[in-house]
Amino acid sequence: MDKGFTPYEALNTGTVAASKIVQRMTGQDDFGTVSPGKRADLVLLQSNPLDKIANTRKILGVMAAGRWYDRSTLGEMIKIKTK
Repeated sequence: MDKGFTPYEALNTGTVAASKIVQRMTGQDDFGTVSPGKRADLVLLQSNPLDKIANTRKILGVMAAGRWYDRSTLGEMIKIKTK
């Protein structure tokens, strides 16, 4: 018997389920799914994380607050943050 989450369950827990908790706590329902009226924050991956959860590490870029950050920019941001 597998004791961990499936890739789908792990992704759902970190997105849809998390947004439902925030909605209950704050009344805001603006993230967690890609839907009209929601924030357009998302991670673009090179490979499907439903095939293998480790694919969540293959990040091509991030859309946050309406701005696109490619892999190179994200790497620079991480270097600055950790100095």
